[in-house]
Amino acid sequence: FQFKHLSFQEALFVEAVQRHEAPSFWESNQKAAENINDVFYNNTFVIGFGHLGNSLAEQKRYWDFSNLSLVIDNDNCGFNRLQ
Repeated sequence: FQFKHLSFQEALFVEAVQRHEAPSFWESNQKAAENINDVFYNNTFVIGFGHLGNSLAEQKRYWDFSNLSLVIDNDNCGFNRLQ
């Protein structure tokens, strides 16, 4: 599908992640950190604010980002939109 505005696609993707239809998005600590940091997904995290964090918690009981870098200095970054 191709949408006139990327936000429609991003909203559908948020729904797919919530329904656990896109498990590869959070498949490992490394992959989750990469997607959280990826600026391509910034608006996805804005649209999914409050929902993607729950999805992350439901996917796996314990996440270890201690050896991974997470971008936290930008209000629109994925990490700040997970809470």
